[in-house]
Amino acid sequence: MAQGRPEEAVRIFEDVLRVRTEALGPSHRSVARAEIQMSAALADLSRWSEAERHISKAIRTLRSDTTRGGQRWLAEALHKRGTQFLATGEATLAEAVLKEAAALREALLGSDDPDTIETVARLEEAIRSAS
Repeated sequence: MAQGRPEEAVRIFEDVLRVRTEALGPSHRSVARAEIQMSAALADLSRWSEAERHISKAIRTLRSDTTRGGQRWLAEALHKRGTQFLATGEATLAEAVLKEAAALREALLGSDDPDTIETVARLEEAIRSAS
């Protein structure tokens, strides 16, 4: 993302999404990756409903990609969605999504991987917040 300039990042990702969608089709993994990045930029601007639309589209696309790379991106998208749920005070939803992300990351990367550890930390936060 553009360093500390989420408005600029949103404009860039709009172009990236348009070009990738035209070149690769809407269900391509590279389009889903751009959707994840767009969602993060929108979340930085607290544009939650738009962020949710983009991350949900990425998750739908990546659920059908059973390759290891596709599953790693799915875990990333789930982690981001869970983090967004936490940011909007939806701890119960965050817990469910982060459980899935943690299980996927542990299966793909192992329990000692920094990404797995980060997701488990967010999951613990969600569990504490939901209680």
